[in-house]
Amino acid sequence: MIRLSRIWKLYIIYTVALVVCMTLAGFFLDAQIKRRLQNHLEEDGLAMARLAVAHLPQRADVQALERFCRSYRETAGWRMTLVDAAGAVIADSHEAAGQMDSHRDRSEIQTALAEGRGTAVRSSPTLGRDMLYAAVLAPEVQLVVRVAMPMSSVKAVQNEVMRLASVFLYLAPLVCAVISFFTARALVGNGHGPRRPAGA
Repeated sequence: MIRLSRIWKLYIIYTVALVVCMTLAGFFLDAQIKRRLQNHLEEDGLAMARLAVAHLPQRADVQALERFCRSYRETAGWRMTLVDAAGAVIADSHEAAGQMDSHRDRSEIQTALAEGRGTAVRSSPTLGRDMLYAAVLAPEVQLVVRVAMPMSSVKAVQNEVMRLASVFLYLAPLVCAVISFFTARALVGNGHGPRRPAGA
């Protein structure tokens, strides 16, 4: 009876430790997947913006710029906004530029003007959902080309991966329990388990 008690004490200790480790691993995996997917989407956005910079119409032709933005939306399915150095919206694929607020305070615009490129993730007041913004400066015409992509695509892939990972994470405690039990029994059998106090 005492031998069984030692086994169960070690079993509980090892099981709790392993389950905690697996839970922490799940949170870490989720964060890493989200970060990597977001980085990948940022690079895709910057690549698309650089491609758009290479084919920008003349700045003086505002109607051509507006058609260019709408064509981009129809082709890529993402939003495009052209912003000048003062933050004024020159053309947009979804809204009339004259009705849009200044974008001078947008972090990705500020970074693009200062460093040539910038990215940001935040909720869009126009679309009402989280968006990833990637902006690239076109120095020849002093315009910032900004593309916007919904973060829902990142979350969709993240959820799909986590569904697969959750199968492992749900099975892990059962595996941990079995491993803990046999490990505890082996340790007790080899005399490494907790000893009874003398005279007990």
